[in-house]
Amino acid sequence: TAGAARDVAAVSSPRNALVAPPPPPSLAAPHGSHRTEIRRAQSVEEVLHAHERRRGDFDHTDVSATWDALGRLAAGAPAASQQLAASARTLCEDTQRMLCQMDARALSAVAHGMAKARALHRNERAAALFEAVAAEAASRANEFSPRNLAAMAWACATAEHVAPALLDALARQAESQAGAFSAPSLTSMAWAYATTERAQVLH
Repeated sequence: TAGAARDVAAVSSPRNALVAPPPPPSLAAPHGSHRTEIRRAQSVEEVLHAHERRRGDFDHTDVSATWDALGRLAAGAPAASQQLAASARTLCEDTQRMLCQMDARALSAVAHGMAKARALHRNERAAALFEAVAAEAASRANEFSPRNLAAMAWACATAEHVAPALLDALARQAESQAGAFSAPSLTSMAWAYATTERAQVLH
């Protein structure tokens, strides 16, 4: 465990920071009728329409799956990110309302999807939501698995949203689970802390 922790700290030092971000950590999507429809959507517009049609039936897992799908579909597509910024008001509202019901996987999926979709870009509503997600996650970091820790840290770095309280809480939890990290999760954590200039908190 101590050796793994040293590996995280070594890789995350600024001189060893990766030039480009690693691929986003993968998160297994939960199953359900609404979530199946969301996963099958082929565009940001389809996902947002599915949410609008069914939002009265959506629970917190449906909402997190929606963000996961948006991240998949909008990643690397500026036009899709702009459409998301213009049309995601009700999704942001529903997400904010359901944060306290979300488990660690759902919280990390929301942050992960928002970061991949560049949802925070010139969008004050989404930025405020990400701040709320970060605060909720910081208070419950002890519930996060290594995969969830890596996804949340990666999201903060990718979204260029430095949240010291969250990153410090994630680092403490990562140290206690250092031996359980996969190589991709370890790489994501290391890159995130080097990118956000918080590498010193990984011991």
